Amino acid sequence: VEYEAPGDLVFRRGGNEYRLIATAGANSSSFFIMMWDQTAGSETYEGMRYMRVTFPDDAAWTLDQEGWTVIDFNRAYNPPCVFTPHSVCALPPRENYLGLAVTAGEKKPANH
Repeated sequence: VEYEAPGDLVFRRGGNEYRLIATAGANSSSFFIMMWDQTAGSETYEGMRYMRVTFPDDAAWTLDQEGWTVIDFNRAYNPPCVFTPHSVCALPPRENYLGLAVTAGEKKPANH
């Protein structure tokens, strides 16, 4: 599967700047994020988590513009391959491996 990456979502935490490569196609209604963080394996699924992020502040926004949005890590969720061996999930790009612990969002299933 190939993804279009119109740019990065940039945020600050603890005085450090972090970036997530955002994917979105021409017909998308939000950004799709594949990410990994330091809770992987202990608190969250070891492979990755996914998240949707709304497009920047203007409903007329297009993929070639900049703007502000909210990255709500409470919305991070487990991909389908966590729940069944009959699913294949895309891995996050290396750039989306965050050097911080994202303790918000869906946790690792109890049987995992």
